[in-house]
Amino acid sequence: MLETPDARVARWLGIVSDLLCQPVSEVPRLVICQQLHLTFDLVGSLWYRRGPGDASESAGIPSVEQMFSAADNEWMLTSEAAAMHPLQRWYAATGDQRPQSLNRVPTELAPRRDRVFVSNFLGPAGVDRQLAIPFRTGAVWETFILGRTGADFSDEDLEVAYRIQPAFVALDHQTELLSHFMPPDAERAVHAAQLTGRELAVLRLLAQGHTAFGIAVRLSSSPRTVQKHLEHVYRKLDVSDRLTAVRLASELHLIPERPPVA
Repeated sequence: MLETPDARVARWLGIVSDLLCQPVSEVPRLVICQQLHLTFDLVGSLWYRRGPGDASESAGIPSVEQMFSAADNEWMLTSEAAAMHPLQRWYAATGDQRPQSLNRVPTELAPRRDRVFVSNFLGPAGVDRQLAIPFRTGAVWETFILGRTGADFSDEDLEVAYRIQPAFVALDHQTELLSHFMPPDAERAVHAAQLTGRELAVLRLLAQGHTAFGIAVRLSSSPRTVQKHLEHVYRKLDVSDRLTAVRLASELHLIPERPPVA
């Protein structure tokens, strides 16, 4: 029996909090997929990415190679498959990026023939019930897709997905920032300064000239929380103001010597 929604969400906040403390420069997709299995009692979970020009890639647990044949896996990544999938139709038509389940997509957006085809295609793999949790939108669209068979995803499942989605967005924002501005010696310096991944992300945005409010927007946080992170950064670097913190961070190779202008 699954835990209550509050307990399931609390477990995720602990997991994401631990990840935010690490200076990781890429979302640990398979780690998240493993935890999604436990939270939602899944048969399979998938990370899916669609980029410019309909370029797509995916990875999951079990691996897509274990769940589908090579030909089926190749077809799944085509624009034709995306156009037929009810969830893809839902997001394209509504622009609503909140979590959504396959069977909740209105019939006017997904004709019955497409539903039947998708169900027949996914059924043998045991993932004909699906729930999507997008965490990146725009030119690059990324989502976690949860799969099971039999009982559909409940209202409680959807509530949990709504509540953990912002944590995925925050983690994605932080890892994207760190991946773009990670000097070669930064990892060693981060450990020496005992900075968390979140504090490092705040420091780098500070060096770009952002205010606490601007940093909060980019990291899906609040200005008050950002201010707390800044206090921790100043204490760990033994400085008392923004300019000294940025100068010292540059000398320690925690940030690029010439941070990009915001």
